[in-house]
Amino acid sequence: MITPWFTGLLQVFAAVKRLFYPQKTFFCDLYVELLQEIGTELSWSDLKNLRAVSTHIRDAIEPVFCASATLVIDPFNRDGQTVLTLKTLVDGTPLWSRYGRLKIRSLAPKALPGSATTYEYFRDLLCPALQSLTQLRVVHWTMTRDDPSWAHRVVVDILSARDHLRELHMMTAAYDDDRFMSFPAIPSLRSLSVDQPTDWVMYFVKSARTAGFLAWIGRTIRASSAQLESMRFPCTSDCAELCTILEQENIRLKGVSSPRSHDALYSYLASYSGILERLEILDVQKSAHGKMLYENVIPQNAASLVVLRLPGCEEGQQGPCALKGEQLALISQLKRLQTLEIAVDCWRPGELRDIVYRLLETVVDSMPALKNIAILPAYSPHAGGCNRSNQLDRYAEHGFARIEAAVREFEKARRSANIRRLLATHRRRLEDIEKISRGYIVWKENS
Repeated sequence: MITPWFTGLLQVFAAVKRLFYPQKTFFCDLYVELLQEIGTELSWSDLKNLRAVSTHIRDAIEPVFCASATLVIDPFNRDGQTVLTLKTLVDGTPLWSRYGRLKIRSLAPKALPGSATTYEYFRDLLCPALQSLTQLRVVHWTMTRDDPSWAHRVVVDILSARDHLRELHMMTAAYDDDRFMSFPAIPSLRSLSVDQPTDWVMYFVKSARTAGFLAWIGRTIRASSAQLESMRFPCTSDCAELCTILEQENIRLKGVSSPRSHDALYSYLASYSGILERLEILDVQKSAHGKMLYENVIPQNAASLVVLRLPGCEEGQQGPCALKGEQLALISQLKRLQTLEIAVDCWRPGELRDIVYRLLETVVDSMPALKNIAILPAYSPHAGGCNRSNQLDRYAEHGFARIEAAVREFEKARRSANIRRLLATHRRRLEDIEKISRGYIVWKENS
């Protein structure tokens, strides 16, 4: 029988042991909240490996893992994996139903292998499978012209009922009819992106063919007015009504991306200040737009801009939208800027070398937060169509060569590790160009 004095003696020995030999804390012994906080800083592949360490860690980071995992619906997968995925969701697999990201690559009947019976099976599974995804936060949806209208309706109806949905990214060339007129709005979005496979093609889309699609986008903007922070505008000729809706709803976006430049966009951007953090305009052609950009939009948001991308500007004798020497003082005021992508006029090599030198001196000496830079030749990616393809090809090749020569001279003159790291990002950005052909430049999709 163990007496009380002996039990007390054991407790004293245990206390002395803890005092002189403190127990080591292993990674597996961390609190669940701390493990989840660590998980939010890891990539999805690292999370997948971390889940295999132990059951305690797997259970702790499961919500983080599911929120970052992507479920892909792709009927073009010829091994029948898409139908199997939908069937697994319908059968109620708990892990998959908690996935936070969804990527839809196609809903076209001809994409499915096999007979018409296979597609009927796919049709029966699609709605209940999507309904089982109750924790969706990010959706990437590629619409094709071959998608049936019922499939679009199923996806929109389900997404409109998801209160946790925060980001919707659409790649579409299928908004040429009125199928969207009766679609419900998608609320609670913080980021809305509408893109096309090749932006220049959509220049020829008539406004009447996009009326239904833009009306649905407008309803979605109004439904998400309290949360909407970022938007990429579609490349159509009648996006002015979307800018009007943003002004009417008093929505002040922190991130704006547009494949083309138009008056309504600049009018909207000039209506507020001190909020814009990310500005990306891929094609600035008019002198009036360049003037509004450097005299109104950028100065009003100099204290808040973190990302500024102006890669596509009209070249020419006057270079109305390319960076000029008098605008460098404005660029130097962007103290929070981390990413800068800017176009310079390459027609005159002497002036090009001077502007590149002055720009690099500005960013090195006056912009401590800058991490990424890309200096590109000013061009118009949509100007002239195929008739000017050879001219633009030669101009781009010579422009990149002249810019790179000026960058090498500056790097050799300054000789600094910080400068080498900064200019390394410039060269990586140039490598992102896939091809220059037929009068337009095709960029790799940004992650």
